[in-house]
Amino acid sequence: MVNEKELMTVLQSTSYMNNPTRCPYCDSEKISREFVEVDPGYSDQRVCCEKCGRIWMEIYKLIEVEDYV
Repeated sequence: MVNEKELMTVLQSTSYMNNPTRCPYCDSEKISREFVEVDPGYSDQRVCCEKCGRIWMEIYKLIEVEDYV
């Protein structure tokens, strides 16, 4: 189990949201994404850092609907 001190900080989360190409913990570019799990209006994807071994979830939410033309 992850210790509270090891949880992602607000600064790490914000930085990752602005540039989701690097690990929010160690800044490595060696991250890999697994399958996306989709539910109505919501989906998530597990992301792993190959350098530090940390794992986190990217969470996606439906924000808009447009006509398909």
